[in-house]
Amino acid sequence: MTAAAILVCEDDATHRELIRASLARGNYSIFEIEQGRHLIGAVRSTRPDLVILDRRMPDSDGIELLEELRGDPEVAGVPVLVLSGSVRRADRDAAFCAGASDFLAKPFSPRQLAATVGALLVRGRVGPVRLDAA
Repeated sequence: MTAAAILVCEDDATHRELIRASLARGNYSIFEIEQGRHLIGAVRSTRPDLVILDRRMPDSDGIELLEELRGDPEVAGVPVLVLSGSVRRADRDAAFCAGASDFLAKPFSPRQLAATVGALLVRGRVGPVRLDAA
């Protein structure tokens, strides 16, 4: 089976290491960028199966980046997991309104991250789940 490609957009080295360690048991190729301004170009060049996106970075706002990604027809369908140091409902709602596939608050458990990533990748392979399907 081919390794799933995951693009991690996170400015904090400690958080990037925790993400890598959390996903070490999976069959993943992990690509990392530290600056949000490189997100769209990195998504276009790596064609990831999933993006893990930090909500707040010094050079950019993750919600604005997510909106830009969703507005680009070439890469709009890539699942995006938003990570945030905030547990405020408004931040979570903003992420989902911008098109986030899922949202995790920091600190997250490695097991929770691995399970969320696995579920998003499965959903990405089978397409969106229709709740009205019989």
